[in-house]
Amino acid sequence: MDNSPPPIIRAITHQMEATDTSLLQLSRDTDIPRSTLQRRLRTGRGLQLDEINRIAVALGTTASQIIQQAEVA
Repeated sequence: MDNSPPPIIRAITHQMEATDTSLLQLSRDTDIPRSTLQRRLRTGRGLQLDEINRIAVALGTTASQIIQQAEVA
């Protein structure tokens, strides 16, 4: 069984690394509890479109750009 993260999670974590954004900072900027955000980024489960949008804004991009990155991955 493949344990690699879903493409959307890889795209988000890539953008986090590119912008040098920590999980704690992303949690604060998105108003998503750190434990919830950590769980979503670990499993990809329960990640909602509004959360992707808030994450994208906090990372200086758009949800559509993150989704496009995930599709090419």
